Amino acid sequence: MMISLPLPRYSRKENPEYWLKMFQATAKVQVWTTDEDKLMFIPMFFKSEMRVWFYDGKYTDFQEFAAVFVERFGLKIKKYRPLKKTPTIRKKNKESAQAYGYRLRQWKVRHGASLSESDMLHQFVNGLNPKSLRQAVRAEYPKDLDTAIRKAIELEEDEHNPFSDSDEGPAYRDQESDDSSSDIDEQATKNRKNKIKTPNPWTKRLSPSRSKSKRCGFS
Repeated sequence: MMISLPLPRYSRKENPEYWLKMFQATAKVQVWTTDEDKLMFIPMFFKSEMRVWFYDGKYTDFQEFAAVFVERFGLKIKKYRPLKKTPTIRKKNKESAQAYGYRLRQWKVRHGASLSESDMLHQFVNGLNPKSLRQAVRAEYPKDLDTAIRKAIELEEDEHNPFSDSDEGPAYRDQESDDSSSDIDEQATKNRKNKIKTPNPWTKRLSPSRSKSKRCGFS
């Protein structure tokens, strides 16, 4: 029985190498193990124009097809376009680390960006929110993007984790600062209460003198 997987039809705007990797993953799950199986099912993910191109090739070897496919359609996109400036892509509020990592990879594919694995790792870690999660992942010294994503997911799924979903603003506040502010506010409240409840000691001392003055006839 086939499992329904969200593999979209190939369009010429996509990176053919990345799309083939997705197809290979789908084929593995569907148990399309032979070249014959893969070549039988892959036209189902092509639009009519590309389907005609595929059948004209009369392919019998999947690796041969893959090489021709990448060479033919890889030229249609601005592949590995250098970026003048890498944009800042951050983890959104309530977005999981897994979804954030997927969004980052999709961005690279859509733009055909020439970002190395090291660049992608740097971008992912720097875009993590809250700050405590970013620091925890960075402290693990992940060697690549996949490792960093897995670590971020583990930290988020830990039931005792201190990483709350927050947007960039609140996420950058340190816990110590929050605790200190709370302590200061609590102490100030206590001081105000003590000030109200504590009687003025000079009032008691002056009261007898005033009474004596009145008895002696002094005003």
